Formats: sequence, structure tokens, C-alpha cells
Amino acid sequence: MEEFFAEPFDWARIRAAADGFRVLQALDDVVNQPDPATHARDLVAGLGATAVLTAAGAHFGATPDDHVEVPEAMRLVRELLAARA
Repeated sequence: MEEFFAEPFDWARIRAAADGFRVLQALDDVVNQPDPATHARDLVAGLGATAVLTAAGAHFGATPDDHVEVPEAMRLVRELLAARA
């Protein structure tokens, strides 16, 4: 996780590029360690995003044989689309 945030993001420029942001983070994610919740919190703070944390889901399809259903993702997409309508 530290590598992801190693270079500072231009949060203002990123926020200006979209109408809104949603973060979906699984608490059992082995990639965003040591604390997936902190990773999500940092994105929420930088993006002004809304976050949904799930207990399970790992890294949501990070490998070709990792087929997960993520109804929370569809809900977040629908929420963003409805906000644009």
C-alpha cells in the first residue's frame, strides 16, 4: 500500500476529472496491506469519495481464475449513474 501512495497524487486534478468517486474495498484484501481500511480511508480523503467496505472479496478478481460476484460494485455504479441523470 505504501508504494501506491509513494508519489503524491494531484488530488484536485483527479477530482476535477470526474463527477464523483466511489471506493469499494474488501477488508480481507491481501494486496492493500497492512490495513485495507486505511487504504480506503486515504482514497476517500483524497477523492472526496464514498466508500463501501466488505468483509470478504480479496482483491476482487485479481487473478484470471478469481471469479467473484460483487453486487456492491453494481450498486455503486448505479448510484453514480443516477447522480448524473
